Amino acid sequence: MPNLAFRSSDEIIDPLFEQLAHPDDSVSVAMLEKLIPTLPIEYQRYVAYGITSLIKDDEYQAVTFFDMAFSASPQENKVFVLSNAAASLGVSKRYRRELIFLRKSLQLNSPKLLKYASHIAARWCEFGMLKDIESKLMQLKSESILSDDEDINKMFNESNKMLSILGEASESERESLNLAANLVQKLAEDEGLPVFDTRVWKDSEDCYCYAFYLHEDYHDRFRELDEKLDRLIIDSMLDYTHVTPVIFFGGAHAS
Repeated sequence: MPNLAFRSSDEIIDPLFEQLAHPDDSVSVAMLEKLIPTLPIEYQRYVAYGITSLIKDDEYQAVTFFDMAFSASPQENKVFVLSNAAASLGVSKRYRRELIFLRKSLQLNSPKLLKYASHIAARWCEFGMLKDIESKLMQLKSESILSDDEDINKMFNESNKMLSILGEASESERESLNLAANLVQKLAEDEGLPVFDTRVWKDSEDCYCYAFYLHEDYHDRFRELDEKLDRLIIDSMLDYTHVTPVIFFGGAHAS
């Protein structure tokens, strides 16, 4: 097993950099694994994306690699390793794994990483994780690691809004919203859909709507995707009286 410790070095293999993010058949996982420890921290993001590209069909191998890289890296590099690993999984439409990986952000004292984690937690209606992030921020403020200023409040405006929405919901409504988000997550992973935004609101009949946004390029697949989502909803027995998932395209409702 290669040494996965992240460390800085002046020995950089320049010709490989263009291949790292989008490697061809001449670049192997083993090569990238061996290359990581020799690179300065600012170049390691290319290797992370390269490995994700090479093993995108082997989710377990990708997660195992990133877990080991995170564990082996020195404390000062863990934020960089974690953010790039999570982003790589998100780019590869491994949304569930991205979310799970970002839970590790609670182990670190990085407001920017917590901002990333809160954004993803809000997207998938993860009330418990949002509460944990809120508690972590309070801890950082109490330890004077984080200042209580307007910029910080703006950073977490999105997650604070979702916390407010979920906080006002009943426990059964929160569970239904999270289930709806999980169904959308599964559909997006199964179909390789880039979900670029989500939104939650209550309609005139006091039912929550959970909308997820896709690019306009996917509009011609609306009927197909809507039918697949309906099947997931039926199989899951999601309570329609609590929440309805809906598909949006480019900010416009597709119905």
